[in-house]
Amino acid sequence: MKCSQRQEVVIVGFTAPGGSRQNLGALLLGVNGDDGKLRYAGKVGTGFTAQTLADLARRLKPLLVDAPQVVGAPRAKDVTWVKPVLVAEVSFTEWTHDGALRHPSFVGLREDKPASEVKAEEPAHAIERAGTAGSKKALETQKVLSERRTKKDEDSVLGVRISHPDRVIDHTTGITKLDLAAYYGAVAEHILPYIAGRPLALVRCPEGDQAECFFQKQRTPGMPKAIHAGKVGKNSILSVDDAEGLVSLVQFGAVELHAWGSRLAHVHEPDWIVMDLDPATDVEFARTRDAALAVRGLLQEIGLESFIKTTGGKGLHVVAPIEPKFDFDRIKEMTRAIAERLARSQPRLYTAVMSKNKRTGKVFVDYLRNGEGATAIAPYAVRARPGGPVALPIAWEELRDVEPAQFTIQTVPDILKRRKHDPWKRLLSITQHVPPALSDRRFARKAG
Repeated sequence: MKCSQRQEVVIVGFTAPGGSRQNLGALLLGVNGDDGKLRYAGKVGTGFTAQTLADLARRLKPLLVDAPQVVGAPRAKDVTWVKPVLVAEVSFTEWTHDGALRHPSFVGLREDKPASEVKAEEPAHAIERAGTAGSKKALETQKVLSERRTKKDEDSVLGVRISHPDRVIDHTTGITKLDLAAYYGAVAEHILPYIAGRPLALVRCPEGDQAECFFQKQRTPGMPKAIHAGKVGKNSILSVDDAEGLVSLVQFGAVELHAWGSRLAHVHEPDWIVMDLDPATDVEFARTRDAALAVRGLLQEIGLESFIKTTGGKGLHVVAPIEPKFDFDRIKEMTRAIAERLARSQPRLYTAVMSKNKRTGKVFVDYLRNGEGATAIAPYAVRARPGGPVALPIAWEELRDVEPAQFTIQTVPDILKRRKHDPWKRLLSITQHVPPALSDRRFARKAG
């Protein structure tokens, strides 16, 4: 169970609502420093009810001002600033290196305290251990951290300067561009084995989640040398080799990272197959779990060990590494046969047909991820969806208890720190051969 802290904060502004949320998105917060100046302390986008949002909007409307009245205010177009009068209480995990609240959640308004008395608080046990001198030092440290927000080098991740660091990527949680870059920097060692030297496609949201996001496969002018360009047949591609390239993608507005099934060294021969289990909106996740286990069994029949990951949505990906020997067309036909076999075995539960009107009440066993130029969301990549969900590799033993919504940009770094074993470690080391004579027709007849 994660411990949390409480902190009084001054409301200095709010963002516009996104998705189905009404009235406002996130609250921007401030705390007073020892010098009496109100300093920016981040934003909170969770913990609200519909009634709370409506009440806050009513209270904030008379307090609108033209400019921020807080030091270190973020540069964001969608923020409405207010006179710093209202005091709120939030729960949070810790202070970040730049003096903001990490993982804050709204608790309620404080009617009993003026905004001028709100300062960064220190846990009582820390004061008792450190004594008066230690307490003073802790407060001085917090002041320094708050002031760092105005320094340019604090907007860098792994040496990559992040422009517009306070641009909101997800209004439901207040996740910013800098938060996203910091996440990818934190998981770089985990994600790079699956994307380095592999053609990528991006979902870019250069103006945040309040503007249009789009799919992009080619390198554009202005991208640094750490992001490489290329061409494979008619496909324009981009790729990265290291953590600098990974964070540079975020700097240029990328949120989602999708990978080809092959590496540049053998770009026409895939080295993994992906079976994408995509449930209809009326299908419970338990059915998707069953589909994943069924696909695993079919792959075992042809001698392939498989691995599983969430997708950042309701679906699952079953991934099997293979020797890069056959071209995409051959592998795509093989995976089509697997999908069709499963659909024939239980036609009321599964379908191998993409058509929406044939998928109601069923799980679509999507084999189309295995064509040349097709992509699948990369392991550990973030999705451009409310909450910042992450596509996370898991162990088969975990599948029964998994709920995909639990894996987000906020939770995954801690999950990785707690893990004793990498559930996908063998995927990167084993060599698996697809039987040369295995074609779709022969496999289908054998299955029939």
